[in-house]
Amino acid sequence: MASVFTAAWDYLRGADLKVAAAAPPPAPPPAPTLEQKQQVFWNPIWTTDTYDGSDPALGMALGGPLVDLNSAVFACLKVLAYSYQEAPLRQYVVQADGTDEYQDDTPFMALLADPHPSLSSAEIAYWLQWAKHLSGNAYLRKIRSRGGDVVQLWPYASRNMWPYTTPEDRARGVFISYYVWDDGFGHVEQLPVEDVVHFRLGVDEYDHRLGLSPIRRLIRECSSDDQATLFTDALLRNTAVGSLVVTTPDRTLTAEQAQQLKDNLAARFGGGNRGAVGVLNNGASVTQLGFSPEQLDLKAAHQTPEARIAAVMGVSPMLVGLQVGLEHSIYNNYKQAQEQLFEQTIVPTWRADQRTWEKQLLRADFEPNPKVHVRYDTTEVRALQEDVTAVYQRVSLAVEKGWMTKDEARAEVGMDPLPDGLGEAKAPPPPPQFGPPGQPGQDQQQGQPQEASTGALPTAKALEQKALALAAMPALLDTLQDLARPALQGDLDVYLAGQRERVQAALAAQGG
Repeated sequence: MASVFTAAWDYLRGADLKVAAAAPPPAPPPAPTLEQKQQVFWNPIWTTDTYDGSDPALGMALGGPLVDLNSAVFACLKVLAYSYQEAPLRQYVVQADGTDEYQDDTPFMALLADPHPSLSSAEIAYWLQWAKHLSGNAYLRKIRSRGGDVVQLWPYASRNMWPYTTPEDRARGVFISYYVWDDGFGHVEQLPVEDVVHFRLGVDEYDHRLGLSPIRRLIRECSSDDQATLFTDALLRNTAVGSLVVTTPDRTLTAEQAQQLKDNLAARFGGGNRGAVGVLNNGASVTQLGFSPEQLDLKAAHQTPEARIAAVMGVSPMLVGLQVGLEHSIYNNYKQAQEQLFEQTIVPTWRADQRTWEKQLLRADFEPNPKVHVRYDTTEVRALQEDVTAVYQRVSLAVEKGWMTKDEARAEVGMDPLPDGLGEAKAPPPPPQFGPPGQPGQDQQQGQPQEASTGALPTAKALEQKALALAAMPALLDTLQDLARPALQGDLDVYLAGQRERVQAALAAQGG
């Protein structure tokens, strides 16, 4: 058990001790004892009493070949890995107006399109999330050309690779000295930090060089689920019932005869002879010892671990077909579960990974310009798209309330503008005009004030304008009088001159 515990401890803590043995520093420290390791191991999730090395769940913690045996874990990992591929990673540059412009013809995008001689970009993305959600870490090694350019990206298994910091670098404040790659066949290699892209699932509180492993938090749940499956399998092999006790009145039955009777019963009615009819003589009877499947609720024994597995992995049980989720599965709930998966698990993972791509690959090897960045393009992710009916309801309400024009609403749903400007915004009405007293203005009807014609109460500004207009009336009348006096005087002089001529003509005609 000591060797099993040592391997688990080394793996979960970054395997610094294993590195010291494989590539020892100039002055390697003495190997710690098991008791010292147990003291450093902050919160043991198994002990020598509960895990003796035969439980498959221990292999899951070690990242070994048994990691995929639990079907609930496998289903969650598959949903996460496939959903992650929905959005492609793209390179953008920030324009002067603040918008992003997609750059498809760049060396970085060419590397993403063909990162490996055998694996496609989709397969690399699938593996990236699979590895991260198993061990909390995923490593891509940069393969460089003779000129130093990154031309390929090779995935390295997290159970065979880990970051290491030498005591000297630790004293100088260096975060990671190098990465150690152990292929498991005696070949150990030290990789420079600049040649590794290290993706983490969060940050481990006890070792910031590593991410957090969800599987490590699920050891007990996976073990419980596996034990329930093993118990069911054992029941089906044993005539689908629990242990049996054979009672016989023969008091002279020896131990050898009892063992022979037991072996005969197991051979005749167990294994491939399950369900056969048995006959016991000499008054023997069979009694069940334990619980039958009906008496033991194995459904509940599976549902609790499955629910916790799905919760820790960040996947709704409904999406992976677990029984605990199918009981309440309807179409609307399924759609909501898909949206929840992307909003709470996949989108935050995209945000974290795109920063890693930028920091450890784009900036370091391709484009130092801070205006150039990468982002997962979610425009075609169906689960993140708004329902068509909801879009039409939203824009219709906006047009009705005056928040949008008809053309703006039509553009929102991908339609062309209306002809002749029918869908454009209307010009606001002109402000009210106030004329002199006694004369109706543009907004007055039949001698009534504007407020009465519109049915609205006068505002303070309108009253102020009226007061100013009334105060200016005397001066306005004086000005009008001064302007009209010359014209009136001229008309009066002409009229009097004409009258004088007519009077003189009348007197002349009468001989006077």
